[in-house]
Amino acid sequence: MSRSEVVVVRYLLVLLSVLLSACAVPYGEVPGYVKRWDGSCYRDLKGDVLVLSSKVSKDCGFLPLSSGEYSRGLVLACVKEAETKGEPYHVGYEGFGEDSGYCSVVVKDADGQRWSLYFDGDVTGQLGLKGNHSAIWIQRCSSVEFSDGWFSLVGCKEDKSKLAKVLSERK
Repeated sequence: MSRSEVVVVRYLLVLLSVLLSACAVPYGEVPGYVKRWDGSCYRDLKGDVLVLSSKVSKDCGFLPLSSGEYSRGLVLACVKEAETKGEPYHVGYEGFGEDSGYCSVVVKDADGQRWSLYFDGDVTGQLGLKGNHSAIWIQRCSSVEFSDGWFSLVGCKEDKSKLAKVLSERK
């Protein structure tokens, strides 16, 4: 190999390492584009989640509608780690059903209680065209299960008193 070829190979290796490090995310951190609690779903989402989580939970991220497998994998790893360590956490995602947008949030509070917060942008199925018909539900859940590369809450029952508490603490 000539001297000029060695220089080119070294240059390409340096360029490759710079490009790969630019894409890396430090272990345990959720990339900024995943954390979108402010301005997602409805105005008070972030505050409602903080009330549910007792303001001391690990933020495992909020997945926007456009998130891909990489982001889902980071969020899943965060939830699994928090569950394994018995730590409080909160995580959520947004979606769009047949007729309206929605958000689903999972919270494990400092006491180990798991909560589901679900927001439907328009329960009438009119895409919000005839007024505000949004709704929020909060459920108390017994556990979380992992399957098929994701997680779900089980043993959930609606808790209207917790919803009233969350709504009463809005600023």
